Amino acid sequence: MENQAAGGAHSRATLGPDALLGMGSDANASLPAAIRDARAKYPEMNFKAGHLLNADFGGNGDEAANLTILTAQANAAHKGFDNPVKRAVDALRKAYEAMWDDGIDISGEQIGIAVSIQVGGGAWGDDYPDNCIFNELRCTATLVGAPSEEFHDERFKAAFDEAIATAITECGLATASGTVANSKAPVEANDEMEMDLVQP
Repeated sequence: MENQAAGGAHSRATLGPDALLGMGSDANASLPAAIRDARAKYPEMNFKAGHLLNADFGGNGDEAANLTILTAQANAAHKGFDNPVKRAVDALRKAYEAMWDDGIDISGEQIGIAVSIQVGGGAWGDDYPDNCIFNELRCTATLVGAPSEEFHDERFKAAFDEAIATAITECGLATASGTVANSKAPVEANDEMEMDLVQP
């Protein structure tokens, strides 16, 4: 970001079948730098040091470049993107297992889940710290790569096709939930949404 105190602007990664690290949250509550002043100005927002790229996907919670200032509600809503991505990666792992079970050499295969998380929607205001808080996150997930041509035959078990179809569906669900509002106005929580994505 032009204002380094705001943290990161964009994070992206391509997740392979073993991408889920199971780290849970590791966010440094003191980052990005403007979060202290944001908390002092808006104590009712209960700001979190929100990951752009989830810790379970390798996103570092000790690097301001992978953190942004999120309201507690936006931080929880981010799970609406991350959870389907986790299910997509799990389905991808099952697809690789199906190839392996069919005796296929998977060492050259590069099927993955491409994720992109970007701040957007403009800042809360022109003055500090409002210029370090952004109105939304824009998140997308897409299945990338495909099995090599030699695998486009009937050797695959139905499990492979089913797993790939599940991964594509989950990527679609993630992207459909990928605009996360981070506005000054209170956001009503979805009763079905879990509220514990990233805790500092």
